[in-house]
Amino acid sequence: MNSQVLDDTLVGREARAAGPGEAVVARAARPTITKADLERMLALHGYAPDTRALIEAERLLPLPLLERLHALYPQHSRLLHQRRFLFQGRDQYTGLKGFRAVVQTLERNGIDIGSIAAREFFVEVYRFLATRHTLNAIDWDDYENDSIYQLVFPQPGMIGDDEVLAAYRAAATDEARAQVVEGYLHRTNPHDGNQHLNKPWFRNAEGGLEILEGSQHKYPQCQLVFDKTTQTCFSFCT
Repeated sequence: MNSQVLDDTLVGREARAAGPGEAVVARAARPTITKADLERMLALHGYAPDTRALIEAERLLPLPLLERLHALYPQHSRLLHQRRFLFQGRDQYTGLKGFRAVVQTLERNGIDIGSIAAREFFVEVYRFLATRHTLNAIDWDDYENDSIYQLVFPQPGMIGDDEVLAAYRAAATDEARAQVVEGYLHRTNPHDGNQHLNKPWFRNAEGGLEILEGSQHKYPQCQLVFDKTTQTCFSFCT
């Protein structure tokens, strides 16, 4: 959609909402995003000087477009967000160590997401990956209702086996917890890292074994059909 079409669409929406005699007034009341706002956004996101120079030279973030997007989708827009981002410096957080680093950062800022043992058990079984950009896109003032938070973070109840969760919580050492994790992995998916043995299969009409090439049956409820180079996941497959 080009700039003029987007502008016409916005005016049309305002006209339908406000009535023929009020459309111009409604449009004039839109919040304006200035050059200073854009500079503040780039600073908050920590873009390097060369990246910022490229954005400006290629006009990748034109102010009229940002203003229209903000006006059309105010419930999703964080273009005028002014609070300092919680996650700085580190590009991504992976595995149990990465998850714990995220939790520590949140706790330093007075945010307790709770159910840490259940979440850590999930991370040890199913992995964890979050980039700085993804974490800073979450509205931490209302994280429980934030869709990105729900997708990226392991949520209580994702592993509904109360008995194995109790055993994990009761484990006193890292070695004991690892044994619980390994036992659960063996029971649910003993070939987690073996792409050959993960391949889905079925018996054809003649009784022969058919292998579905180009996909993996990663977990009982998850089948991956992605190219090999795209298997970096940011949320649990459903």
